[in-house]
Amino acid sequence: MERMGWAQRIEQVLGPDECMYAVGQGALAVEVNLDDSQTIDLCSNWVTTNLDGNQLTIAGAVFSLDGKECLKETVTGTLPDPAVQDGSCPHAVLTQSSIYVPKGLRDTVVAAENLGEKLAQALIGRGAEDVLRKAREEKDLVQ
Repeated sequence: MERMGWAQRIEQVLGPDECMYAVGQGALAVEVNLDDSQTIDLCSNWVTTNLDGNQLTIAGAVFSLDGKECLKETVTGTLPDPAVQDGSCPHAVLTQSSIYVPKGLRDTVVAAENLGEKLAQALIGRGAEDVLRKAREEKDLVQ
């Protein structure tokens, strides 16, 4: 709002406990030619060294339509170091959600998926399925 010159329109600042951050916020992407192994290694090493690249923290939340029910969960995990993976991926390139993952990063992708599953199970364990079912029922009543 401030960047766009609308600071005077701000009536309340919502902190992270009230408003979850945007998905992918803070994401960093570098496009490199697939055959440029020197640049790929340089980027991978920089991320691992400087950005805690082997740590992944994900947050999820489920809210009722009226906002009275709120289930938030955060999980953190350590991803395998791409530099020491066993290269067990049989393909030169693994595609995942329109993202090309270089050979040798299979363990990292699997670890990230497992962490997402852990987050989902934690939310389900706290009653997320019931909250979502009620929200769908309320939505159907409105339509």
